[in-house]
Amino acid sequence: MTPATGTRKNKNGTFYALRQDVDFDRKPVATYGVWVLRQNYDGKVHGGMRSTWRYIAKGLDYADARARFERSTRR
Repeated sequence: MTPATGTRKNKNGTFYALRQDVDFDRKPVATYGVWVLRQNYDGKVHGGMRSTWRYIAKGLDYADARARFERSTRR
């Protein structure tokens, strides 16, 4: 994934990120996506919780992705 254009936490403490999408060669494309940081149990990780980024929406133009990001991180 590309570096986040914006990362913010909502009032519940959930992290969201606005990122530019990449193609198979890891080159940025003209679309954006909104991602959320989730934690799941994993017995093979120290502490038992593994954090992974999962997408909420992908393939959006910047204005739509920014609107979705702002809606998700409302305080």
